[in-house]
Amino acid sequence: MPPSPAKAREIELREETILGVARQLLLDRGYFGMTMDRIAEQVDFSKGTLYGHFGSKEDVLCALALESERKRTEFFQRAARFDGSPRERMTAVGAAYELYFRLHPTYFRSEQLIHSQELLTKIAPERQAEVMQCGAKCHGLMTAIVEDAVRLRQLALPRTLTPGTLTFLLWSLTSGAYSNLGDPEHLRQLGVANPVEAVRHACQTFLDGLGWKALSTQHDYAKTVRQVFSRCFPEEMAEAILMPAA
Repeated sequence: MPPSPAKAREIELREETILGVARQLLLDRGYFGMTMDRIAEQVDFSKGTLYGHFGSKEDVLCALALESERKRTEFFQRAARFDGSPRERMTAVGAAYELYFRLHPTYFRSEQLIHSQELLTKIAPERQAEVMQCGAKCHGLMTAIVEDAVRLRQLALPRTLTPGTLTFLLWSLTSGAYSNLGDPEHLRQLGVANPVEAVRHACQTFLDGLGWKALSTQHDYAKTVRQVFSRCFPEEMAEAILMPAA
């Protein structure tokens, strides 16, 4: 028999509490510092109850990653509906990823951790499948945009590059760069004054190199990003403005 609505809500609230504590521990102490013992110390119920919800630290991390994947998927879906050319829509997805990274740094971190093969083997198969499905949705959205550009003859891919491969390269460029933004002072010492702007520029330069029209010399993609933020993410931008600078 399924739990009553009240009981189901109680279970949901407990899990939200657990994940909120785990998320903060992950941010403050990193993966090795986020332990079941530390989570249990900061919640208002027994360790047995904690293990009743999550069987291991890896299960907690996977749940955090699923929150991350679901939120990122939502951002990408909203951005992909931006009213513009395929390249503007791909720019919109990039802007969505940028905003998601800024608003949800612990989500991003848990997502990066859980995709290591060692950790994936330690989580329940059904959770593994859901993590992969969310990632596939985002990849599919981006690949469909590339295919639109090819169909409209705004992009001619070389024979060695498929739409899916181009999506993979864009994803790797962006997520790889964001993975290295944890120490702003170190980046400044390296001469990287505005790393997020550098990621935007690198993506546009890459697409220019492929000849994806309209080229950045012909269209103001910085303006496109501003339009995406204001039209697709007005509430999130209001929240981002109130956040302390990185």
